[in-house]
Amino acid sequence: MLKCCWSPDGTKVSAGSADRFVTVWDTASRQMLYRLPGHTGTVNEVDFHPTEPIIVSASADKKIYLGEIEA
Repeated sequence: MLKCCWSPDGTKVSAGSADRFVTVWDTASRQMLYRLPGHTGTVNEVDFHPTEPIIVSASADKKIYLGEIEA
C-alpha cells in the first residue's frame, strides 16, 4: 500500500499499491468493495471526486485512469 484516500463522505477508503491495483473498502463493514485493475506500474496516487462517484488513479506507467464506482 502506497497512498490512501478517504471519500468525501467518509464511507470509503482507497489505496494504490505496488501490485498495480486500486483497492476500495467500505469503512463501516471493513469489506473490500473494489479491486480495480488496469495499470501496468505501481499506483502512486488515488483520489475521489468531491461530489460524483468517481475515483482517479495515477501510476508509474505514466497513465491516469478515471473510474465510476457505485455511490
